[in-house]
Amino acid sequence: MAAKLAIKDVARVSRLSLDESNRLTKLIPDRPFTVKVDGEEKEFKPTLKNCIKYLPELKQEYESGTPEVKEVLEYAMKLEGCIR
Repeated sequence: MAAKLAIKDVARVSRLSLDESNRLTKLIPDRPFTVKVDGEEKEFKPTLKNCIKYLPELKQEYESGTPEVKEVLEYAMKLEGCIR
């Protein structure tokens, strides 16, 4: 299960609005992304863990978003990589 699909499935079960679910999934890049870490460019897979750690928009949602959004992201991280 990929990051976007995990968010969508958890959001549906948690009764998070479709608009909010779509907004969160749009924060996840479709392809590997590069970030400057310790002065050098590094490429990361678009997993939820990497996105929350390195992408400021998603990190802000996780740390200071609503409790429902944080819960959705936490459960989605646990489901990511599992077979649907």
